[in-house]
Amino acid sequence: MCRAIENPRLTTASALRTALVSVFEELATLDVSDMQSKAGVKDYICCATMHDIGPSIGVFDSIKDGELDWACMHPSPLHSRKQIQEVLDKVKMILHEGSNPSDDKNENCT
Repeated sequence: MCRAIENPRLTTASALRTALVSVFEELATLDVSDMQSKAGVKDYICCATMHDIGPSIGVFDSIKDGELDWACMHPSPLHSRKQIQEVLDKVKMILHEGSNPSDDKNENCT
């Protein structure tokens, strides 16, 4: 929101910018077409938005082939690539530290 206020041309004066979260119990998957496969596309994520209203950052997670798979979507130029990379680096650090139960930094919940 601060970024939008600092740069009023990014959002029209009458626009409402808010954060919305959609939660889906089942992952929606689509088959990749032959043409997309030939272009090297393995899978993709679609995110529906409305003009001038929607999530600031969308994170989509799923388990694919037994591994955590997640993607991050953000509006540009509202957030720079550097800002998003800093957020993702912090998330990866938290996940890594949280997955190490022998680390003394983590709270013992037993």
